[in-house]
Formats: sequence, structure tokens, C-alpha cells
Amino acid sequence: MSDNICLKVKNITKSFPGVKALDNITVDFKEGEVHAIIGENGAGKSTFMKIISGIHKPDKGNIYYMNDKVEISNPIIAKKLGISMVHQELNLCKNKSVMENIFMGREPTKKIGIIDWEHLTHKSKKIIDQLKIDIEPKDRVSNLSIGQKQMVEIARAIVYESKIVIFDEPTTSLTSRERETLFSTIFRLKRRGVSVIYISHKMEEIMEIADRVTVLRNGKLIFTKSKNNISIDDMVNAMIGKTVNYFTRSGLNHIKREKILEVKDITRKNSFKSISFEIFKGEIVGMAGLVGAGRTEIARCIFGLDDIDSGKILFKGKECINSSPQKAIAMGIGLIPEDRKTEGIISEMTVSKNITLPLLDEISRLSIINKTYENKIANKYIENLDIKIVDLDQKAKFLSGGNQQKIVIGKCLATKPELLILDEPTKGIDVGAKNEIYKLMNKLTKEGVAILMISSDLKEVLRMSDRILVIKEGQINARLSCAEANQETIIRYCTSNYKTS
Repeated sequence: MSDNICLKVKNITKSFPGVKALDNITVDFKEGEVHAIIGENGAGKSTFMKIISGIHKPDKGNIYYMNDKVEISNPIIAKKLGISMVHQELNLCKNKSVMENIFMGREPTKKIGIIDWEHLTHKSKKIIDQLKIDIEPKDRVSNLSIGQKQMVEIARAIVYESKIVIFDEPTTSLTSRERETLFSTIFRLKRRGVSVIYISHKMEEIMEIADRVTVLRNGKLIFTKSKNNISIDDMVNAMIGKTVNYFTRSGLNHIKREKILEVKDITRKNSFKSISFEIFKGEIVGMAGLVGAGRTEIARCIFGLDDIDSGKILFKGKECINSSPQKAIAMGIGLIPEDRKTEGIISEMTVSKNITLPLLDEISRLSIINKTYENKIANKYIENLDIKIVDLDQKAKFLSGGNQQKIVIGKCLATKPELLILDEPTKGIDVGAKNEIYKLMNKLTKEGVAILMISSDLKEVLRMSDRILVIKEGQINARLSCAEANQETIIRYCTSNYKTS
């Protein structure tokens, strides 16, 4: 890491209606370093990065790039300066190919100005191989997994040969192999003198990859320190402003052992095969596995989003025939989807309307919505989940990713489900909010709610599950009790042919 400062922000302040997102922030970034920016959801991290990348303009303060004062008024100027950002929420053109997305706006052309498709394919193949992504240049982005799409975003940032690359929660949807490839790429960027700004809620990642760490809380700078001078507890306590006692579920609640869900030998072509398991009232069944193993596809079929080719799904003893999400919700099944942006929220809709969307029949009469009742329901879940908003009429798109996730959870809980399917429930959520969600899950199970939790966070699976199913290549490869499960065991069943009966 060099001592040369390539970027400095000085006294940056930014306000939105009703909230000061950043308050007099001064930070510098050095050539060839990984500089982590951490904080709770709503701490100002994303706003800070959007100012650096030209999406937002600061109300006050200055930005210095290579010692020159600059005004980054839009993303085009940022890219010309050499600043690229890999967003947490993917910004790809789904109907175009991988290579078109990677080189968008920078496509190689022939003398007459048309795209040189052969050269484009060759250049794309080279960077795909460099990143060890299991896709082809001509693959359509809409057919890729979330993890593969994330890697395409990363490839696009690298193509710009930027001097500063911002990664916003880059490993959220990546497999362990993709994560290792990403980290190798980041270390290569460091060696080339590139400054990497890295936002993550995963403290272990920060300790592994960062050189320095900046902590933001409520829009204010708490500290910037060398990673070598701080611990994970120091970082968490600085983020939250108090000591966090992590919640761990201590075993199955004492509720009558009543079967809620029975999945019997279900198969969906090209997704999963011969899946059978049960979930009982008041228990949490964790579902572990690599990205693409088939976990989300199983959840979608239980919720009625997709059809099964064979087998049976029984809810409270009754077979779910020709099911649909509407029928699933009416029966008492709730789903919190993995992709909150496209499947969880309606970004242009208000916070209140997002939460109460599944309850239109309940909150309206003669097609007229009872606004007072709507706001009462919304306020209940905003308070219970500690969702940080300006007011109920704020659009969901203006909230942080973590607060958007809490809205999705609130919307699902508003339907009062007896079976709750959580697909990556703490994705993009800070450590304090994770703890609150864990406590909420435990509270729900004490009330008799059964939970199927899909998570790529093995610590989360071990912390919260009563039983664990390990999915590998569309099949159940292991059924583990809490007593016999640990991270090494789960990883072995995720990646090897070793199998339990």
C-alpha cells in the first residue's frame, strides 16, 4: 500500500428531506489499499459512495482527486476520472448478452463504426476466464444466477481500468468459489496501485481483506483506523454505539409437535429431484447449500410460484394442488424472497403501501382504502422492526437496502403466516439489525410459527436452526441435528459426494 492519496473528501455534508445523511465527513483513500466503509443500515455508506461516484451531489464540502479539486456531477465524469462502482443492487440490461453488458459504451468497433462482434467476444472471453466465471460471452443475462450477474457487474467495473473501484456488498450473492475469485481479483487490483473501497456487513471479510476501516454512524464519522489496530468487537461497537450481545437460539420451543408442512418426493426438472422433509410447529429448519444448489427453487414451489413435476406438498395435512402465491398466503404460508429489489418491494410505492399490499381486501371497502387503518398496520411493523424512515409516505426506493429488507419482512408478517419461508433473510443487513431479526424469528416460533430458513451464512444457519438440511445439486445430501452440525461438516456435505442416509 502506498502513502500517496488518490482521493480525499473533505467536510462532505448531504441532506435529504427530513434526514441528514452525511454530516461533515472527511476521509482520504490511498493508492493500492483496500479501504472498508462500514456502518449500520442508514448510516450513510451508500450516500457517501454515490457522491464519490457522481450519482449524488454534496450540499457542502469538496472532493480532491489526485490532489486536484474536482466536481463529480454525474457518473460519466466519475468514470472519466477513473472511478467505477459495483452496486449492491444489480444494474444490468437483462435482455442483452454478458459481453454487451461488460463492454456497454466501450464496445470495440470496425472502421465504419459498427460493433466488431468477433473482437467483442474475444475480449469478453478473456476477462470471463480471468475471473473464472462459469458463463459464456453470448449468454443472456436474464438466464444467469444472481451470483453470476454479480460477477458480470464486477467484470464491467474492471474493464474500465479504473484507479478507484467501489464494491458495495459484493459477496452477498456469491458462492465461496466466486468469493475467492473476487478477493484474488481485488488483490491483483491492489498490486496495480488501484484503490479499492469496500462496503460490507461481514466483519470477517473486513478483517481478511481491508487495510484501513472507516466507521460511519448516523451520518457521522466515528473513526478511520488501520485494521491491525482494531478488532471485530471494536468495529461492531463503533457501528452500533453500544456492546452487542449476539442472539443464539437455544433449542426447540416447547410447543406441541404438530406437523405444519410435509414435502413428499417432489421433483422439478432441471432444478431439484426427490426432495422430502417435514417442518413442525414452532421449529426452524435451516437449508444450507451453495448458490445454485436448488434451495430457492424448492422454496418457490412450496409457495406456489413454480409448479412441481411430481411429488406432493401438504400444508397442515392438506395437499396443495394447483397452488399459487395467492392461495399460499390465504392458507398461511409467507415467503420473504432472496431478491428484494425485483420480488420484494415496489420501489415507487410508499413504505405504508408496500407493507399493506397483501392486505388490500382487509384495509379497503368498496375499493376505497381506509388510510387510517393502513397507516396503523404499517406503523406496527415499522416500530417492531425498527425501520428507519422519514414518514409513511416516503417511497421505498429512497431507503437503505437493509431497511428495504425490513419492509419485505414486515409485509410478509402482516399476513400472519403459520409457515414462514425466509430466503437469505439477513442479506445486506448490518449486525445490529441481524440480531433483531434473530430475536423476532425466535419470538415467532414461540407463538407457533414454523420457519424454513435458506441461508448462505453458515454461522446464521448454525445459530438459528433446530435441524439442518444440506442441498447439493438439487438433492438433500444431509439431514443434520444441531448437535452434529458445524461449519466444516456443512461445507463437506455442500461440496462432496459424502452423503447421509
